[in-house]
Amino acid sequence: MSIVLMAVSASAQEPEQPVTEGLKLIAEKDWTKESEYNGWMIFNDDEMIFPEIVDEGLALTNPEVQAQIWTPQEYVLDDFSLEQDHDYIVRLFLKVPSDGTYQVVMGSWATNVNVQVPVTASDDFQVIDVEFPDFSRGAESAEGLETCHVLLQCGWVVGTTILKKVQVLEVEKSAKVPEPSETDELKLVYDKNWVGADFFWSDLMPNDRCELTAEGFAIPNPEPQEEMGHPYAIISTENFSLEQGHDYIVRLTLKVPSDGTYQVDMGSVSSIFSSFVPATACDDFQKIDAEFPQFAGNAESVDDLEFSHLLLQCDGVVGTTVLQRVQVYEKVNGGTTAIKATKASKATNANRTDDVIYNLAGQRVDSSYKGVVIQNGKKRIMR
Repeated sequence: MSIVLMAVSASAQEPEQPVTEGLKLIAEKDWTKESEYNGWMIFNDDEMIFPEIVDEGLALTNPEVQAQIWTPQEYVLDDFSLEQDHDYIVRLFLKVPSDGTYQVVMGSWATNVNVQVPVTASDDFQVIDVEFPDFSRGAESAEGLETCHVLLQCGWVVGTTILKKVQVLEVEKSAKVPEPSETDELKLVYDKNWVGADFFWSDLMPNDRCELTAEGFAIPNPEPQEEMGHPYAIISTENFSLEQGHDYIVRLTLKVPSDGTYQVDMGSVSSIFSSFVPATACDDFQKIDAEFPQFAGNAESVDDLEFSHLLLQCDGVVGTTVLQRVQVYEKVNGGTTAIKATKASKATNANRTDDVIYNLAGQRVDSSYKGVVIQNGKKRIMR
């Protein structure tokens, strides 16, 4: 099973004239023409609650901010095919009841990508484009892409969302938007140079083959992993402070042994968020940015951000990754970066049950397990 989570940019446009040049329509559903909802939705405690068909489209009501973004959710489009590494856009024509964040899931049951989208309330319908660049890149096996679907998850938007229409569009290569130019509007929050370092948190990591070398922090992964989350390394040695709702960049200076995808986790033990970053093999060191926009979003409970740390998960890259330096920047006044990056997504799994402990591979473990685990939707370290 291959699940790739990432969050990338979303843009609101005037609904009358959404951009179509350079885009190929893959699938479409107009909910104003539907008479019934045949999908499903999971709410708290697996209670089945169905959206309602109204004159304006498909209506889904969320009475309050939920602890997890994935509930409530609705099945809004199905029965279309995708191709790995292609660029796609999910275009939503909807009425947003409150400021918040949606999560859009696209793919098959075996291979899917999750994207979080900050939105602004409006009494009018708006068009929101959700980008899926290099779809499922880095996944060892992208299965079931001939039968795909789209889910809209509304746990962090309060009120009734009305979806008029949903489209899946493929972006032609020539239509790609160039990367933004680099600016100096970045404030350094944390900086760790691993060249010459003499200490790392080896006792908190399951990968005993990590080592400090003359070039930096070496994290080996000898073969493709079936389990997500291993190997990983704690790549900060001191705590640093973050603030909810601020925009951050984690900049990695590293040597990438093979094409693949890294996962960067940032936050406290009780409130940690993830960003998936596609990477290309290179014999030289390169800089890769992982973006965390509106950090922690609208999560109601965000604790201990003054004691934040960083994890680097390397299960999606085969060979020895050498990390030379890691820096955390806060974006100031809309500062941007020229280095290609993906954006942050809260690590989630809709099938998890409160109080049960899971490792980062999604496997159920007991209290004797050592390492980073997920319990009640939050990550923590068990020693």
